[in-house]
Amino acid sequence: MKTPADCVTPAEYYKICSCGKISETETFFYGEPNGHSYDVATIEWNWATDYSSCFVRMTCSVDGCGYVETIRDVTVAMTDYSSPRKAQDGYVIYTASFVYNGVTYKDNKLRVIPSDGHEYSAAPTWSAWVESGATYEIGATFVCDCGASVVRIPADVTYALSADKTKLYYKATVFFNSREYFTEKEVAAPKVVFSNKGETFRSEALIPGDAIAFIDPPARADGEFIGWLSDGGILVVKDENGVAPEYKIGLHDVTFVAQWADHSTVNVSVKDASGQSVTGATVRVFDGDVLVAEAAESASGYTLHKIPFGNYKLVVTYTQEGNVITKSDGLDVSVSEMNVEVFLPANRFNTILEGEGSAEGLENAITEEERNAIREGTEENTVNEITITQTRLQNVGESVQAEMQRVVHAETGNDVDLIEFYNISMVMIKTLRNAQGESWTKRVDIYESADYQTNIFPISALLRSKIVEVGGTVDNVFVYKRHTDSRGVTTVTRVPKVSAKEGAEADEECFFIKKVVGEDGTSIEYIAIRQKKYSEFGFGVSKTNVLLANEISELSISDWTFASDAKTPFVKAKYGASNVVYTYSTSEDGEYGAEVPTNAGLYFLKAYIPATATYESATKTTSFRILKKAVAKPEADSTRYIYSGEAQTYIVAESEDYTVEGNVKTDAGKYVVTVALQDTENCLWEDGTTSPVSFDFVIERKKITDVDGLAFKDKTFSFNFKEHSIYIDGALPEGVRVEYDGNGESDFGRYYVKATFISENENYEVSEPLVAVMTIRLNWVVIIILLSVVLLIFGVILYIVEKSIRAKKDAEKKEKDASAKEEGSNE
Repeated sequence: MKTPADCVTPAEYYKICSCGKISETETFFYGEPNGHSYDVATIEWNWATDYSSCFVRMTCSVDGCGYVETIRDVTVAMTDYSSPRKAQDGYVIYTASFVYNGVTYKDNKLRVIPSDGHEYSAAPTWSAWVESGATYEIGATFVCDCGASVVRIPADVTYALSADKTKLYYKATVFFNSREYFTEKEVAAPKVVFSNKGETFRSEALIPGDAIAFIDPPARADGEFIGWLSDGGILVVKDENGVAPEYKIGLHDVTFVAQWADHSTVNVSVKDASGQSVTGATVRVFDGDVLVAEAAESASGYTLHKIPFGNYKLVVTYTQEGNVITKSDGLDVSVSEMNVEVFLPANRFNTILEGEGSAEGLENAITEEERNAIREGTEENTVNEITITQTRLQNVGESVQAEMQRVVHAETGNDVDLIEFYNISMVMIKTLRNAQGESWTKRVDIYESADYQTNIFPISALLRSKIVEVGGTVDNVFVYKRHTDSRGVTTVTRVPKVSAKEGAEADEECFFIKKVVGEDGTSIEYIAIRQKKYSEFGFGVSKTNVLLANEISELSISDWTFASDAKTPFVKAKYGASNVVYTYSTSEDGEYGAEVPTNAGLYFLKAYIPATATYESATKTTSFRILKKAVAKPEADSTRYIYSGEAQTYIVAESEDYTVEGNVKTDAGKYVVTVALQDTENCLWEDGTTSPVSFDFVIERKKITDVDGLAFKDKTFSFNFKEHSIYIDGALPEGVRVEYDGNGESDFGRYYVKATFISENENYEVSEPLVAVMTIRLNWVVIIILLSVVLLIFGVILYIVEKSIRAKKDAEKKEKDASAKEEGSNE
């Protein structure tokens, strides 16, 4: 290996020569990449600023990879709401969720709606009911007592159906300021009406949003049903599996009208293997096992009239030299007129039908392998000839009649007149070879075939008159079978009567009445026998209808979860599956009632089909469980709560399935939030437990320094020979005081003042001391003014002194001069 596989690249290997030498340069990739691995614990939630959307980034945890996968399929919903009140903030909780590897991950965001000081005491004003799909929308408007604030809230709309299922009661509910308000509306339950040929075929009331069940209307002889056309112009057509698309009813009645298609005329040309036209053939069209039409022969071929559009089986039967040749093929009728050519095979097996029956069902009488063997000739162990004999028995011994009457009387309690009897046999001639290679043939009586063989017997005039004589219908007809096995043991049994469809699926011999439209347009009745074993059959009639044996072959009901909708039972029965009565009990042998259980536990369902004029009653019981509802455990609130002086709520997702206690607190401290299931008998947590879930709810003490408006700021003072101090700005919480160190200074300079908090309030955390700088400095403006005043005074003093000195000198001079003058005079 050159390089092991990583997240995105398969492992790389060196090529090896057939001689065994490993290449040093040529490589190839083999295998698959390892793929990315994500540690979901490192989910990065990227919320929009308004929490309206979110996407997720997940980083591959494989060393050296670092690939980041972005998940944008994230659902964001508002999961909780509380409107603001006069003295309390409101909030909105948004929840984002996404599914990764089958696990759902969630993240919550809380948006606080500040209280605006409004109060709403009056009942709301409701808007008009507005239709929205299969429900209504409505909202409530609340107006503050002051009239200045208006809040509009959409309502949660629910409904209930009246006991007679004719009316719906809608209820609109809103929750505002921890109160519930509601209003109601009554409307008629919507009906779905089906119209066929101008008449109402079916009408029933439904709940808006219910799916409409589409069933086919009664068949028309002159058309093919296409689908149901709604009064809104929507055509509802069943698919190839007979399933109609889902169509849900809204708030109003809806009418569907049956749509029918035109018929087609099918012209069939029958030719032999050489391409020559064949006359005297029988051309018929079947829908499954039901004969739809038989062609009328003309000079130009065979014509089938009024064939509805659809897929059929075209069966052509032609007898040539005692051999019955049958060719079947699919027939897709989709246009108003079509031409079909049928080529009969050149090789044919020798199947001879004798008596008054029909050839229907011969295709399944032998296997395809046996058919091929007949075509290939008389090789070893091949089939040469198959003969099916279906003969009316004119003279049936009285002992046989008596035995059949005894069996039927014992089973039904009715006396039966036997009218007609048939013998049915199936013989196969095979070619074998002995050890010496000599060929020889062996006659084999066939008692069973892999598939059902259908044999049809016409109801004779005698049997028909007998039915009419006793005032009965085809329900009075019975079929009996006498069979002698290879050991010579003869048994007589009554053949059960079922519908044609059930007969094709039943794991038993059965019969049904079949109607075929003849060329003259009259309805001819036949008794069709579907069986695996071939023996004598007797047909009879009783004076009263004998109840057909009934059985519920399948009964089931799925488990469901408490508080969810009950499941609908499924039943399969021979008769009366649409008339089943369901009852419920807590024990298999207990008392049953019609009320559907709702609580979790083991229950028993009993299906009962009442007897009618044609079939017996039937009962079957099964068990089911109502499982406890798995409730998702709420997630812990990751919000950090700090004391605010107001009540704070630990956010727990709301649910009607559990209660929440201890999630609203005001003071700082550590609390326990307890989430407990409301009903542990019917609910459990998703992990299978029922014990309450606890969360630690911590409201941290608020730091004193985080109190709004609180600050300790530096301050400067001018020197004025007085003491100076600085203090905390803002209002201290109750129970909190401050001691200062460094205040009371008067000399100019720079001083550090420490403020130490002392708290007696448990909701506040004592912070580290705060330090601020107090500066006392000289004021030069004052100093200059003082100096100016001093200089001025000093100047005045100098002036006065100087003037005084001058005056003195002048006085002295004058005195001196006077003395001198006096002395001069004396001389």
